[in-house]
Amino acid sequence: MSTRRGSKIEDTPRPFRLWDAKAGTKLKEWKGHTAPIMAVGFGGKNLLISGGIDKTARIWDTSKAEPVALPINKSMISAVALRADGKQALVGSADGLLRVYDVSAAPKEVAVMTAHLAGIGAVAYSLDGTKIATCGGDGSVKHWTVSDTGTLVLLAEFKGHTKPVSSVAFSNDSRFLVS
Repeated sequence: MSTRRGSKIEDTPRPFRLWDAKAGTKLKEWKGHTAPIMAVGFGGKNLLISGGIDKTARIWDTSKAEPVALPINKSMISAVALRADGKQALVGSADGLLRVYDVSAAPKEVAVMTAHLAGIGAVAYSLDGTKIATCGGDGSVKHWTVSDTGTLVLLAEFKGHTKPVSSVAFSNDSRFLVS
C-alpha cells in the first residue's frame, strides 16, 4: 500500500486475490504490485492478468506462487486483457499506448502503438481472439483485428461520446460492441 507520510511515499506489496464467487470465499492471494491495481482479467487455463499504477502488468498462473512480469511501462497501466487461449495479452496505459504481448512462452512485446490520444480506458478480446476493442479518454471506441503475431489493423472508430470512455465489451457473437 502506498502511504504518504510527510512528503515520503512508502510502497508495500498490494494483494491480488482470486475469489470463489459461489462459495463467497478467498481461494488464493498473491503479492506483487507496489501500488493500486487498476485492471484485471482471465484468460487461458488458470491464467490471470493484472496491471496497475506501479506501471507494471503481470501474468499470474493460479498453480504458481510468483507472477511473470511484463516489461515496465513508462505510464500507469489502465487496461489489460488475456486472449481466451492464454497466448496473447493486451496492455493499455494512461499515455494512450496499446501493447500486444506474445505470452505463449517467455513474454515478448510484439506490437506497440498509440491507440488513443488521452489514455486507454479498457481493452477487450472477442471470444475467438481475432478482434479487439479499445476505448479511451479521447471519447472514442475502436474496433481492430489482431493477428497471432500481434499485427493490429483498425476496422472502425466510433465517435459520439462527449466524455472519456472507460469500458468496452463484445457481444457473445462479436457482432456488437457496447461502451
